[in-house]
Amino acid sequence: MSFLTFDRVDITQTGQAERGTMEVLPLSKGKRQNKIVLGDASGTLTALGMRKGEESRGLVFRNALSSEPITSLTLGSAKGQEDKIFVASGTTVRGINKKGKEFFKFSTNLTEPISHIHVDHTNIWASGTSVSNHYVDGQDASFFKSDERISDVRVAPVVLEREKNQILACKDRFIRVVQGGELYYEAAVPGAASALSVCLGNDEARRQMWSGSGSGSADARVPPGSIRNQSQKTPPNQQHAGRREVLFGTEQGSVGQLFLDGESVVRGWVIDSQKGGVTAIHAECDLTGDGVNDVVVGRDDGSLEVYSFDENGDPTLSGAVDLREQIQTIKHGRVTTPFPEIIAHTFSGKVLAFKPGLDSTTADGFAMGETLDDAQLGVRRFKDNQRADALTAEIAKLKQEVHDARAAYKKRSGSLIAADGACAILARLKLSSTSATHTLTLEAPRAIESVAVFADVEVDLLDEYGGGDRGVTGDTTKHDTSNATTAGKDAADDASAAIVSRTPLPAAAAAGGAAATALAVYRLPSDTQNRFEIKMRCVEGRAGVIRACVVPLQHPKTCVEVVKEIKPLCLHQRRREASFEDGVSGSGRPGDTNGDAGDVLGDDRAVNVLTVTGGFSLEDAHQWTFECLDEVPSNCPSAVPVGGLFADSDESARSAFGDVKDRGGGYVFSYDFENVLLKTRLVVKGKEGELRFCCDGVTPLALVKEFIGRSATKANLQIRFIFDADQTTPSKFAKLTHHLIENAMTLVDQESLVVGLRELKMQEPEIDNFLSPEWRGVLLNADAIVKQAAARRGRLEYLKGVVKDFFVDWHKFRGENVKHVMGDIDDVFDEYSLEAMTMTLER
Repeated sequence: MSFLTFDRVDITQTGQAERGTMEVLPLSKGKRQNKIVLGDASGTLTALGMRKGEESRGLVFRNALSSEPITSLTLGSAKGQEDKIFVASGTTVRGINKKGKEFFKFSTNLTEPISHIHVDHTNIWASGTSVSNHYVDGQDASFFKSDERISDVRVAPVVLEREKNQILACKDRFIRVVQGGELYYEAAVPGAASALSVCLGNDEARRQMWSGSGSGSADARVPPGSIRNQSQKTPPNQQHAGRREVLFGTEQGSVGQLFLDGESVVRGWVIDSQKGGVTAIHAECDLTGDGVNDVVVGRDDGSLEVYSFDENGDPTLSGAVDLREQIQTIKHGRVTTPFPEIIAHTFSGKVLAFKPGLDSTTADGFAMGETLDDAQLGVRRFKDNQRADALTAEIAKLKQEVHDARAAYKKRSGSLIAADGACAILARLKLSSTSATHTLTLEAPRAIESVAVFADVEVDLLDEYGGGDRGVTGDTTKHDTSNATTAGKDAADDASAAIVSRTPLPAAAAAGGAAATALAVYRLPSDTQNRFEIKMRCVEGRAGVIRACVVPLQHPKTCVEVVKEIKPLCLHQRRREASFEDGVSGSGRPGDTNGDAGDVLGDDRAVNVLTVTGGFSLEDAHQWTFECLDEVPSNCPSAVPVGGLFADSDESARSAFGDVKDRGGGYVFSYDFENVLLKTRLVVKGKEGELRFCCDGVTPLALVKEFIGRSATKANLQIRFIFDADQTTPSKFAKLTHHLIENAMTLVDQESLVVGLRELKMQEPEIDNFLSPEWRGVLLNADAIVKQAAARRGRLEYLKGVVKDFFVDWHKFRGENVKHVMGDIDDVFDEYSLEAMTMTLER
């Protein structure tokens, strides 16, 4: 399959936009192009269309509905409501016709802002971050409160054909189906669910083909009569006719497929990705022209991806674009041209159209029309030049208007201090499973001038040389850090370079308090960069926070503070269990994977068990787990199994992804984690009066013991710790770290050789003939070695600290103090070998 290219058209610019605040109106009678409706954080609703192709934009209406941000925008789904616009701002729902006139207003009884609405005749489904209501004729019909934060909502028939259900994407790694205000069932997904899409077109095509053929001999993805439908004999999804196809995305970057009905959940394909989290999914357009609806995915790092399907029904990447800012909404239509295109709405308010095609020289842009001749190309160039001149004049006019407005504001303010409301900042702190580093991403709706970063936990702010501010002495230093801060994926972009001023540790402690461990200010030279990334290396141990003060490039000056929490076990992330890969049982959930302690970790790992007992509640046990580890739901799971499909007789009552109902040991919740650096595992199980940690290392258990002991003392709770050690732990830990230490040492040795070999090469160009194969390889890959060493500078010292922590913690659990012999670890690293490391750890 050919890789799609896209022609980009910038349609318009709104204010800062929330997710789900753009819709494409259906085609009017006799029209070939759609109009779009947009909402922004200023409370303004805008509708516009394009006239004469891309030459001019036509404003249909612009209404300032409210002072509150527009948080959701949708079209009516009932017959006759397709062109009716429904808008949510705060806790109010408004209805607007296609001419901009308000015909409906309803104030809900929700206590939190509405983040998603769905309207079907007189039925309104309104959802916030934790509750979801169903209103009929303005009256409460049902109410559902989620145990965990709701990230996205879709409404479609699942249980019964003529009754719609709410489908919730929740941060605790579950997709939940609600029936009449009650949880009907939930399905585990391999990450914190962040986006949903219901494939109505696929479902209808599948249903029609099933009723038309009476057998499973046709691919339900393909509309009847298509070429592919006639040639394919073994459809992968026809057996799911009658089920509701739902696509989900996660904060970890995965995209997957579920088939839902009133009896079961069936899992389809899953796309694993190390890219940004998924913020939008759209699966109602055929961009590749093969008769099958493609899947368009938008991510928080600005990636826009198009996945098409091969003959086996598996998704393959067929196109990608980098927008360099978070994508909030994706739709499709014919807005700028009479041909299909993708419409994207970004966080800063950009509205962009992407027309897919393999060329731009044919009449339809898809390499399927007649090739343009010289006269037609000349007309196109003339129109392009006309449009460029018009845009240049418009920009000049807008600049003059801005200049006049600033001058008037300055004259009116006089000697008063200018102030403005703080703008919203998108902030994410994400752990990389490949580099074992955290990336703090800051995104503003306008350009960023500078960012100040402060930390009260042990953290290295990584720069282009791979080092941090640990150990920095003397006066404040300044140097470029092109890799530490990037506006997008291209680190070489001039706009991504930043000038950093670091404050030495003693001065940082004086400025930020005695707990300060890092203080740096980044100044961005570009006046267009609204996205900023900082990589940092965190050390597990003490909990704390990282503060970032963002100063947007605007007048008057404002500053927005962003606070991100660092937890004691910050290098641990939730594992994706094999049970998800294997599908689910008829109940729609993976089976319970929890067994005895010896079977919990598997893979012939050492198993050390720390058991905490005492007079604490289930809520206390879950809260301690939540405060120690990331990706744990903030709310404690209910000790009572849910009803519906999953009654007490269902042994797979809870998934290994989340809160597990272990009926053998009586545990109410269970979580499985992996250290991204050492690949050690940590399994946590809890119930009232008991909390159990199983790990093939000991440092996580020591940190947990310290944290829980301190928390229990503050709460005046009496607890008891029981530690069951596996005596093979030191030798197995040495094997776990062996390849990491060897790779770090090899890189350091090769880097030291590169300098000398390059100098010899300058003096003796023919030196390659005299070098050993190993040294020739070092010289040949010198650039790659230097680049890799720069990215991993300080890795060896970091690993040495990890080994020392294990050495101290292991012997501390055995009642021995070995701090006076810590020099033995340094001696082992001077003359490293696996045998010497094992002997030292087992002393």
